[in-house]
Amino acid sequence: MSWMGGWRKRSSKIAARFPWLMPLLGGMLMALGPAPLNLWIVAWVALVPLWWIAIEDRSPVKSGILWGLAYHGISLLWITGLHPLTSMGISGVTSVIIVAVVWLFITFFGAGCVGLWAGALAWMTQRRIHPVLRVLSAAALWCAIEQLRSYSALDWTGIAYTQSPGNLAILHLGQISGNALIAAAIVAVNGAIAESCWSTRNRSEARSEFPHLTVLLPTMLPAIGLFAAAHLVGWGISLSTVPSQSNPIRIGTVQGNISIRIQSSAASGLEGFKHYSGGYETLVTQGAQMVLFPEGSLPLQWVNYPDKLIAQKIKTLKIPVALGTSGIRGDRRTQAMFMLDENGKITSQYDKVKVVPLGESLPFEEILGKFISKLSPARDYLIAGQPDQIFKTPFGQAAMGICYESAFPDIFRRQVQQGATFLISASNLDPFSTVLMAQHEAHDIMRAIETDRPMIRVTNTGYSGLIESTGQTKWRSQPNRYDLHISELSPRTSQTLYVRYGNWITPLLLGLSLALSLGASLSSIDLTRQR
Repeated sequence: MSWMGGWRKRSSKIAARFPWLMPLLGGMLMALGPAPLNLWIVAWVALVPLWWIAIEDRSPVKSGILWGLAYHGISLLWITGLHPLTSMGISGVTSVIIVAVVWLFITFFGAGCVGLWAGALAWMTQRRIHPVLRVLSAAALWCAIEQLRSYSALDWTGIAYTQSPGNLAILHLGQISGNALIAAAIVAVNGAIAESCWSTRNRSEARSEFPHLTVLLPTMLPAIGLFAAAHLVGWGISLSTVPSQSNPIRIGTVQGNISIRIQSSAASGLEGFKHYSGGYETLVTQGAQMVLFPEGSLPLQWVNYPDKLIAQKIKTLKIPVALGTSGIRGDRRTQAMFMLDENGKITSQYDKVKVVPLGESLPFEEILGKFISKLSPARDYLIAGQPDQIFKTPFGQAAMGICYESAFPDIFRRQVQQGATFLISASNLDPFSTVLMAQHEAHDIMRAIETDRPMIRVTNTGYSGLIESTGQTKWRSQPNRYDLHISELSPRTSQTLYVRYGNWITPLLLGLSLALSLGASLSSIDLTRQR
């Protein structure tokens, strides 16, 4: 094993000379997990390098930030597809600046959260907290940080989504407590590997030898056991989740494939109306009972056009439509989905709750608005909808999510808890690449599984599709094509633990960690007194 000892010495020298290399490689490894690469297995070891750095107290906060920059920065590279913004009247240089600022801001926000977590892990090590309790506490803290992030409008890259769609078994843990339980399992397995290797290495160093594989492998049993147990539980849940075949609804989707960069022009607007009205008519003749248009499919304020455009066809063909357009709340616009009945009348409206910062909304608008107006003439920012909305269709209540909201499970959970029997995801993913399309679909797969509801997806440019409650994608459109399709969707009425109680695992893990930490502290005090 002398070659292994030599390798270890060389790697130690490299780590000492380039301390930033290890966390960057760990973050880059985690970035291989999300769609479209779908190398989900790497997520179960990608935190190990950062864990070692934290428990050895080698600049843990800075290393955590570096790990986060690599993971979040690479995973969010699709944001740069926003450039150029010249169709909004923004110059090329200004467009680069705005897109770079958005990408960097969101990346640093996520990286800062990882730095906070790594610093806390190092603090726990300094307090000589037992490794088992350290793993438990670190998993609880990671879940708590991700939960806090979800309250903001800047959450996309929670580590649970590294498992979708490739690892459907583990995604079924979401039925118990949503993303948090999946994230806790990933962190705990990484921690068990890191702690086992670290303790084995320290024992071997005391004997001035490198650990032999026969010594190292048995220490991996806790990590292997955690990994296997989590997947067995998820697999068991998946076996009990059977798609319903009763009373299917034939829902048609129109993927308009209209570029948002030319959507506002008169010629493109006319083409868009032809696409959607023609698609609606075709789907009705094919037997659709309801038709869906994507987010922003008709770039106008629908309330000003009650008797025109597609409404005339609806009155003639008598098939309801859910369409995306601009809504009005007071004197401000919203990003809305309207449900139009067989007479073209609005029966329900859903306003997007998580409007995209700097893209659709402006944080601290009164302060930043003056500065932004100097860079761009586009100042008509949207306002957010209320979180307690209900979207009713002629076939029962649906849980609606618009585009970016697919990354926020609570939006769908609340609506299912209030009686939604199926999910609708309506998006406009232009001008982004298929990387975003794949990641967006990955989020929607998780929403379908954790709520035990089928989901119909309709987008402007792809991927549109149908996802069963089991997470299986029954149909998916080709990207960047005009596409019409009818899917059969069967509503469901069951309620998972997650739908009923939400993310209950995070407070449980935090409470258990605090209780065990307090118990350990009291025990150490008693031992000190006895001495």
